[in-house]
Amino acid sequence: YQRSYAKYILTHINKSGIMPKVKNSLKSDLKLKYPPDLSVDGLLEKLRKNNPSKPGKIPNCFLIYRILWVEYLKTECTKLNLAEVSGFVSNKWKNEKPEVREFYKRLSTQAVSTPFEITSF
Repeated sequence: YQRSYAKYILTHINKSGIMPKVKNSLKSDLKLKYPPDLSVDGLLEKLRKNNPSKPGKIPNCFLIYRILWVEYLKTECTKLNLAEVSGFVSNKWKNEKPEVREFYKRLSTQAVSTPFEITSF
């Protein structure tokens, strides 16, 4: 195992002697629609569909934002690396305008205060 790993490292060092960075396959110019087509009821319905057998915890503002990004990226990309997606979405969140972040905070707060019942389908 160690030999094959060492061989891998040696074959992937560029001419300057530095290992190349892994290319991020997600385009940084992608934008999530704002405001999203998601209401509190829509969010709760989405949570019910994802886990109909038990009630779930209402996600915080960042997780709601991440859920929408993952859905959007599934339409744009054929394969998703979840570690890459997490870093990508985290950077997007950090650079969002305050009003966008506030929108997701309000959505999360409203969802928490709305009764969350599981209905059978």
